[in-house]
Amino acid sequence: MFDRNTIIGLVLSAVLFMAFIYYSQSTSNKRLAEEQKAMQEREMDSIRNYAHKAASIPPANTGAASTAPVAVKSADSGVVPNAAVDKYGPFSVAAAGKEQLTTIENEVLKLVISNKGGKVHSIELKKYKKFDKTPLYLALDRDFRFTYQFPINDNKIISTEELYFTSPDKGFTISGDASNSISFILPAGDGKYIEQKYTLHGNSYLVGYQTRFVNLASVIPMSINSVNLKWAQTCRQEEKNITQERRYSGLYYQYKNGDVEHLGLSKNEDKELTSTNWLCFKQQFFNITLLNKNGFTGNVKSYFDVKDLAYNKQYGAELYFPIQNGNGSIDCDIYMGPNDYTALKKLDNGMEQIIPLASDFPVLKYIGLVNKFVIIPVFNLLKQVTTNYGIIIFILALLVRIVLTPLTYNSYKYSAIMQLLKPELDELKLKYKDDQQKIGTEQMKLYQKVGVNPLSGCIPVLLQMPILLAMYNFFPASIELRQSAFLWANDLSSYDAILTFPALFGSFDHVSLFTVLMTITSIANAFITPQMNSQDNNPTMKYMPYIFPFMLFFVFNSFPAALTYYYLLFNLMSMAQQFIIKKFFIDEKKLHQELKDRKNKEPKKSGWMARLENMQKEQQAKINTKPGKK
Repeated sequence: MFDRNTIIGLVLSAVLFMAFIYYSQSTSNKRLAEEQKAMQEREMDSIRNYAHKAASIPPANTGAASTAPVAVKSADSGVVPNAAVDKYGPFSVAAAGKEQLTTIENEVLKLVISNKGGKVHSIELKKYKKFDKTPLYLALDRDFRFTYQFPINDNKIISTEELYFTSPDKGFTISGDASNSISFILPAGDGKYIEQKYTLHGNSYLVGYQTRFVNLASVIPMSINSVNLKWAQTCRQEEKNITQERRYSGLYYQYKNGDVEHLGLSKNEDKELTSTNWLCFKQQFFNITLLNKNGFTGNVKSYFDVKDLAYNKQYGAELYFPIQNGNGSIDCDIYMGPNDYTALKKLDNGMEQIIPLASDFPVLKYIGLVNKFVIIPVFNLLKQVTTNYGIIIFILALLVRIVLTPLTYNSYKYSAIMQLLKPELDELKLKYKDDQQKIGTEQMKLYQKVGVNPLSGCIPVLLQMPILLAMYNFFPASIELRQSAFLWANDLSSYDAILTFPALFGSFDHVSLFTVLMTITSIANAFITPQMNSQDNNPTMKYMPYIFPFMLFFVFNSFPAALTYYYLLFNLMSMAQQFIIKKFFIDEKKLHQELKDRKNKEPKKSGWMARLENMQKEQQAKINTKPGKK
């Protein structure tokens, strides 16, 4: 079957393919290291610039002579040290205290809020677990920063995360249609304070969040017209495959005009934002999003070290909110929950666009329409029939094959015609030998006689590609599949390893059974599917249907089991469909007689065939007029 030259060619192709993967990974690692260093330098420059701006703000002119700081009383500890007064000014009464945690929760969320900084200490999603079945915390204190920074008189910079808020409210638990709020107050004396208020609704991932700056005109310089919110998060590993988790994690944002964009998903990146509605720290299946109807500006960054697998990604934001004469109100909502396309779409703010239904490559963006208007509605409909997602994927694959049956029939009919024409095509090759232009011209004449369009075999395949590409994007983004078991796969959103071993050439450290079966059926499908006649001239192309599935094995081995299971079903159903069509719908004797009858009739040239024939004649004429051509 394989001659010596073909074997050598295939081995060299495989070696080059592996070398390409190794080179790509090495280049990527080097590029990431350079980007990380550049980002760190930019961050240090930003810090220095902010400190310089703060130092240049003149103190408010009160008309009084400057005096040394005087110790004041603290509600918790009595006398506040002079050092605290010097550092925090009128906020020094909150400089000392004891951290206290308050819990508020509903059916789906459990928030623990700390009086230190008045910020969220932890976010637990009660209906989800990590890949190791431990509680899933979307944020934890050690990995989550949320603090306001602003200058006060005498060039001091206040950071609320260093101070202790007080709360007159207690924790609560709500459900159903109920709602409740809790406030945390940072006093500055004489009716001056900062308030952070959290409002929780029953059975909702959307948390109301309001910050008020009240009567601080004598504290914050009049020249200051905005406060700085620093928000940062280190996203820890939540899924089994952290490499895939990183691939689908990113920092997203929506501009005022409705456009949704994101920072590079595969590289470190930072950006300055203007007129932004919301900002999202997204992981593969969950996100934290800050929404503000009045919009905000600022700077954001996304960072990760490709060699450090202790965390997924790190996000950072420096956002600016307006205040005037020491007063201002920041009214926001914070979404803390799953990346559920249907649920996010109901929020009616464009957040469903954080779920990648298509590639960012411009030509392939239309794939998102297939997912949006076909795959997702059908998938949601099937969820009402059964909760077994393995069965849902089977039904989905079956429906797709049924819909594509007319295309499949035309493709197999074309293959059968080409097999019947093969002896005549072989005669043309033997007759005209190395004159490829003449062979092509005569082939066109033969196709014209029998009424065959050479592209009719390719068009069905091309029309099936949007469905396959849609599934490629849909399954890794579907939270419904997360930790859903089927057969031997305990999580359809991740790979189904049946064998693990130390990593070889990169991240190849396991074998996935669905991927193995997909590869075997792909090769089997290639054996039983008639090959196009044009492959005979190129041995490499002739054997690619058998080699390509093997190469894809290394690509798909770490992909979600749902995806490789779907492609396995696609292969099996394709073979079954081919058998049925050839057995019951295509009569080769009748088809052969039909071709003979067509040859005896005067051929009617289609516009396309006439143009193709003229192009070939022009090419032949150019070859014949070349110098030295007899």
